[in-house]
Amino acid sequence: MFGLTFSALVIIALLCGAFHTTMRIRLMRMDAARDRIERLSFKGSTEIIDAYQALFRRSVLPRFCRFGFWAVIFCAAVVLCALILTPRSSDLIDRFWSMTLGLDLRRLPVKSDCPWC
Repeated sequence: MFGLTFSALVIIALLCGAFHTTMRIRLMRMDAARDRIERLSFKGSTEIIDAYQALFRRSVLPRFCRFGFWAVIFCAAVVLCALILTPRSSDLIDRFWSMTLGLDLRRLPVKSDCPWC
């Protein structure tokens, strides 16, 4: 379940990055003035999204970028709360690594001459 959610968040993040780049390129093509292009290249993402939404009112790109941002924030908050509120968070972390990497950390060999052990 976690792997599926993580994969979906990675795909949403990549799509948001591609959509944001597309919005910047389309805004730069709208105005051929050199000063305008230099200003757009240094603007923040919210200003780009607002300018794009003002010019292209029926576009889905700004809404999807905002959705992607809030989806990542929400999932990070849920994971943080789960780690804090779980009484045995070390078991949760072990399960996370076993699901993502396929490793059982309890069965890994530990050397007795290890300086960190």
